[in-house]
Amino acid sequence: MQRFCSVLTRFTVDETGTSAIEYTLILTIIGATLVIIFDAIADSSETMWNNIDTDIDEAI
Repeated sequence: MQRFCSVLTRFTVDETGTSAIEYTLILTIIGATLVIIFDAIADSSETMWNNIDTDIDEAI
């Protein structure tokens, strides 16, 4: 039990790798945000092109 407590204490005090984890979380949030933005742009772009197609078909 003493060994477990010692390992647990070292684990909670050790801060190596913390920056890498923080940068990974930040990049994940940025990536998810970009996916959401590109999805919204794609939807509006698709609607725009569909409207243009409909207008051309009606004009012919």
